[in-house]
Parts: sequence; structure tokens; C-alpha cells
Amino acid sequence: QIELKVLAWYAGEKGMIDILASAGDLHSWVAQKVFKLPCSVKEVKDKFKPYRYRAKAVNFGLVYGMTEFGLSKDPKMGMTVDQAAQFIEEYMATFPGVRAYATEMIAFARQNGYVETMFHHRRPIPEINHPNKWVRQKGENKAMNTPIQGSAADLIRLAMVNIRNERPEWFKLIMQIHDELQAETPVEYAAEGARFMKGVMERHIDGFSDIMPIVSEPAVGATWDTALDLKWKPDGTPYVKPKKEKKEATDVTYDMIAPYEHYYKLAGIEIA
Repeated sequence: QIELKVLAWYAGEKGMIDILASAGDLHSWVAQKVFKLPCSVKEVKDKFKPYRYRAKAVNFGLVYGMTEFGLSKDPKMGMTVDQAAQFIEEYMATFPGVRAYATEMIAFARQNGYVETMFHHRRPIPEINHPNKWVRQKGENKAMNTPIQGSAADLIRLAMVNIRNERPEWFKLIMQIHDELQAETPVEYAAEGARFMKGVMERHIDGFSDIMPIVSEPAVGATWDTALDLKWKPDGTPYVKPKKEKKEATDVTYDMIAPYEHYYKLAGIEIA
């Protein structure tokens, strides 16, 4: 959710910041606020799932520059263009900081012809003052989207550079997938490697981390589809906890890791 965290940081929306900083469910929280649902935030996912989906679509849609036309084309939204426009308006009214951010970025781009990420990387937006409405609107979407996605990209690139500069000789970075990094180590260094990556990826960013802490959640496994979240007991012992049965597509069960159980033992990682 790094892009949503960047959006909340730019917008200065305290409620969003508090939810994301505490690992809360932002989509349920937004749905409850915008639609004024008669339930607690924790109950939204079970009682009002379609509303949560709509909130999620708008949360990410704002990050990716989606318009009311884009939202209305999503069959799961079940909205006309006018209804989607009304929903966006209600969203903006509920979170005025997001509207202020969008207005500020568009105005900045109109005056300067570019926008910047939090690390001051610039993206030219020559179409921001184009006479054609649709071309101009694309430029406005870029003006809102670029500081968010661009800053998130900067953060992961910074982590990659730091890992490259500081990595132990037994640690090999393999690939980047959006806000995720994959690496390989000899089995006996798996837990140490995960701790190293977590430390680098969560490193303090002046002006950002004080408001929105960066959280990295390491996982280890012999294969990508059997990787399990790695946690540490109070005494420092690393452990993983598979699911008893597979309910979600990403769930990893005891049966799935059975062929690799000896690797966890070699790595000194307990299976809870």
C-alpha cells in the first residue's frame, strides 16, 4: 500500500494517515465514511462488501489517474458515469486534503509545465494547457498521478541501491515487482537475509517516515508460491505459520511446504 501511503502523505489527511500507519483497512474505513454505513469499520468487509470494493476502486483509481468514465466501465462498480462522478465528488468532499492536493498539482503543472516526486525527479507535462479538453484532462491526470507513483518508484529504487551497496556477499537481489523485492541466499542465511532487507527497506526517509512509517513484511520460502511471512518471537527466534487450509489464492498451507520442511530446519526457522 505504499502508493496509498504516499497519497495520504501528500494530501495530509490525518484519518488516512492514522489508518495506514497502524496497518488498518483503508478501503473499509473509506467506505464507512463516504457511504455513511451503519456499522463499524471492521464489519464493512463482511456486511457491505460491494461498498468496500467501490471505495477500493476509487482509492487506487486516484493513484492511477482514473476518471468517472474509467470507474463506470468497471462492471463490479455497477455505476453510470453520472453516479461515478457523484461518488468521486462525495469522496473528495469527505477527504478535502485529497482535493486540495489534486488542485495544487494541476495548478503547479499549468504554471511550470512539469510536476515532481518527493525526491524532485521531474516529469514534463506539455499537454496540461492543451486546448483540447480530453488531451488536457490526460495531462491533469498525469499531474495528480506522477508525484504519487513516481515517489513510490523512487522509494523502491532507493532501497535497491542501498541493498546493492550494503549487501553481504552471500545475498543476491533477483528482481523487483512493483513495491516488492526478491532475493536469494544460501538456506542458512534466509532469516538473516530477510532481516537485512527489512531493515534497508524500512530505512527512515526525512520528511516522510516521521508522518508515514514505512513497513516491510518479509517472507521466506523455497519457491515464490510457498513463501511464508517471516516473524520473530520475543527471544529473537524466527518462525513461519502456514494455514491449515487454503481459503485465499495466496494462502500457503502445511501440505504445500511439507516437501521443503527440512529447509526451514536448516535455516533455523520454526514452523508454528
